[in-house]
Amino acid sequence: MFYTFNMPYDENMEAINKAIEFGGNDNEYIIFAPAASISVYQFQNKLMEKAKVADLYKKLNEIADHQINNNANLSAYYTQAKENMNGTFATIEDQIFDCEYFKEKFQPEFESDPDNPTVLKKLILTLKEKGCGEDDEFMMQLNSQWSKYAAQENERIQSEYEANNPAYVAKKLYEEGKFGEAIEKYDEAISGENDPQKKALLLFGKASIQFRKLGQYGAARATAYEAAKLKPNWGRPYMLIGDMYGKTAGSCGDSWTQRLAIIAAIDKYAYARSIDGEVAGEASGRIGTYSRSLPDQEMGFMRGVKEGQSASVGCWIGESVRVRYK
Repeated sequence: MFYTFNMPYDENMEAINKAIEFGGNDNEYIIFAPAASISVYQFQNKLMEKAKVADLYKKLNEIADHQINNNANLSAYYTQAKENMNGTFATIEDQIFDCEYFKEKFQPEFESDPDNPTVLKKLILTLKEKGCGEDDEFMMQLNSQWSKYAAQENERIQSEYEANNPAYVAKKLYEEGKFGEAIEKYDEAISGENDPQKKALLLFGKASIQFRKLGQYGAARATAYEAAKLKPNWGRPYMLIGDMYGKTAGSCGDSWTQRLAIIAAIDKYAYARSIDGEVAGEASGRIGTYSRSLPDQEMGFMRGVKEGQSASVGCWIGESVRVRYK
C-alpha cells in the first residue's frame, strides 16, 4: 500500500491503526517508517490533529521498546527502525510534544554527563520553553545541578579576579576591618602598577589607612609624600598630612609645641589649596577652624619668638614653621 501501490494516505493510516489495535507489541518494524512519514505530512498539512500524532508516536515507541528488550534476534533492526522513525517525528516535535516528551528525550543525555554546564543550560532552557514548571522533579534536579556549577564557577571567577586585582582585595579587607592585611594587598597592588596616576591613588589609600586606622603617622606621611610626587598639583596628600598634624597636635608636648603643630597643619592645608583648586574650599574651612588655635603673642613674647620667625616643631612632626599669632 505505501511502498508499491502508493495508496492514499488515509487508507495507509487506517491499515496502520488496525495493525496497532490487533497486533499490539507484536507488530513488525515495517510499519514505523510509513506511520511516521504519513502522520508528519498530514500534521503539516492540517489533516491530522496534534494529539493524534502524539498518541501514534507513543504507541509506536512502545512497540519498538518492547521488541528491543524482548526480541534478541531482531533487537538491532527495531533499534535502527526506531531511530529512523523518531528522526522523522523530530521535524515536528516542537509543535506536537509537551514537557513529558522532552524530559524523556533529554534525561539520558543529562545522566550520561550530569556535570556538563553546556548540557545543563540547554536542557533547562529547552524544558522551560516546553512548559516544564520549576516544581517539576527533573527541572528541580537540573536547577540544583546548575546552581552547584554556578556557585563553583562564580567562586573560580572571583578567585581569579582577586588574584589579578590586589587593589580590589585591599578595599575588601579594609571594609572588613582587616587593616594590616589591607596594607599588604595595597603594597602588592602598588608594586605591580606602572601607571603613575593609578599608583598615586593606591599610595594615598595606603597612607589613609596607616594614619586613620593604624596610627602609623610617620609611615603615613612618608607614603603620602610618595603619592604626591607621582601626581603633580594634587592637594589631597597634603590635606591628609595636615589632618595628621591637627589630630596629633594635642599630644605634642606643652601648649607652645601644640600651637606650633597647629601652624604646621595650617601650612599643609594652605599648600594644598595653592596647588589644587579641587580641595581649595575644604582646605579653607580647615584653615579657618585651626586658626582659632594659633598661639597668643604673649606666649611667644615669653619665649622671645617674634611673628614671622622660624621655630622647630617637636613631637613626631619634626618640621620648622614660620610663627604667626592670633
